[in-house]
Amino acid sequence: GLYEDAEHYYARVELPGFKKNELKVELNDGSLIVACERKTTSDGDGKKSDVVFRRALSVPEGIDADKVAAKLEDGVLTVTLPKAEERKPREIKVK
Repeated sequence: GLYEDAEHYYARVELPGFKKNELKVELNDGSLIVACERKTTSDGDGKKSDVVFRRALSVPEGIDADKVAAKLEDGVLTVTLPKAEERKPREIKVK
C-alpha cells in the first residue's frame, strides 16, 4: 500500500522469497511498477519456467524522481518517494 508523512510517500509491497537481483522497480508516468522474475527449472525435464510477479501502484504527482530509493528487507520492499519541494506542507506565518 501507499502511505505518507510530511516529506515522503512510501510504497510497501510484500515479496516473500524474492531477492534484490530478481526485482525491477520503475517510476513511470504516475505509476510505481514492481516486477519480479525468477528463472526456475521444472521437475527433471529441463524445461525452464519463469515466476513473474508484477504490481503497479498509482503515485501522486509531485515526486522528486531523482531521490527515489528502494529497500528490500525481510521480504518487504519499501520504496521511499520524496515529495518535491512544492508539494511539502508549508507553515504560513500569521501576521
